Amino acid sequence: MNLEDILKSASYKIWDEMEPVIDNKDFHVHQVSEPGLTSMALKKIVNSGCKQILRAKMIPGSTGK
Repeated sequence: MNLEDILKSASYKIWDEMEPVIDNKDFHVHQVSEPGLTSMALKKIVNSGCKQILRAKMIPGSTGK
């Protein structure tokens, strides 16, 4: 896969995690934090084996203090 395909794949993964579910007693929607979504996308990108990606690094966010 090329870089464009990998980024699309990571985007679809995030969309699937955020996709709304019909609100009723049989379904539960679990919130995923932005860092969690970013982490999922980076894992997908890193595990792709795409030769166009030389390095990926997760930079910690601020703690809000």
